[in-house]
Amino acid sequence: MKLLRLKTVLLDLIEDLITNKVHNASNVRKLVKDVLEVLREEFKSHNGLIRLSEPQEKFLVVGDLHGDLQSLTHILRFAEASNIHNMIFLGDYVDRGENQVETILIPLYLKLKYPDNTFLLRGNHEPPEFLPVYPHDFPVELRLRYGSIDGIKLYSDFKELFQLMPHALIVEGTALLLHGGPPTRNISKHITAYEYLLGRNDDERFKILEEVLWNDPTEDTPYAEPSYRGAGYLFGYEVTKSALSITNTRVIVRGHEPCFNGFKLNHDGRVVTLFSRLGPPYNNAYASFMILKPRLRSGKLIPEEAVVRFSLQDL
Repeated sequence: MKLLRLKTVLLDLIEDLITNKVHNASNVRKLVKDVLEVLREEFKSHNGLIRLSEPQEKFLVVGDLHGDLQSLTHILRFAEASNIHNMIFLGDYVDRGENQVETILIPLYLKLKYPDNTFLLRGNHEPPEFLPVYPHDFPVELRLRYGSIDGIKLYSDFKELFQLMPHALIVEGTALLLHGGPPTRNISKHITAYEYLLGRNDDERFKILEEVLWNDPTEDTPYAEPSYRGAGYLFGYEVTKSALSITNTRVIVRGHEPCFNGFKLNHDGRVVTLFSRLGPPYNNAYASFMILKPRLRSGKLIPEEAVVRFSLQDL
């Protein structure tokens, strides 16, 4: 396994990417297609669910970025200074922000260079065809920056890439990571983690993907109720308990929701929401990321030990 040397990435990649390569549609298409080959090979083995057994090193977990290049750069500098070699992104790289292209290309480059250390999960803003999201200004941004013809071709490449992003990741014995939340269906049945998170047939697979990308936690019901978003469900404490039991993990780490303080806890600390971007339209006071250590000592996450917050003043 090659170590993730973020100092080289920051000094060489980000400067070169932003000042040179990102302005050329051909360079961007080449990077996307190269990463497509990596993801295509990986998908053959995991089919949408990655399981990491007995990891020895800690992970840096990044929530929604939505085009916030400053926050992404700040997080990478922290990883460099802390000598952290593994990164998990929870999705929602694009839409809304001023630097959507840069903010998705940097994680893609990390995946290309360090495929065993970098994990790019799918968010609801990396939408499947059957589940469009609004606002979704990423294809518009591509056309504005690269022209109509190249912008359309690029978005077609990105859509293919979105289809190959894993839906969830399990750090064995520690954490279930996904963008939205665990499925509310099949929680009382004796099924495997693969069946629970991916479905047992095509019909279940589509419905479960909707929940994995769109669900949110609630304290108002023990099981589930329809979501105010119009897609997915609000999942309660009993769903969380079942999901942790099925996946043999102790905490759910997710993104998807803006958090004024950068993160929030639900279900007695068993669900952690991370929000890693700053600025409008959310105007949250803080953003956050997490340092996840394998084999938590207890069933509860201690956020003071794991979650790192930052504000605009830190950038």
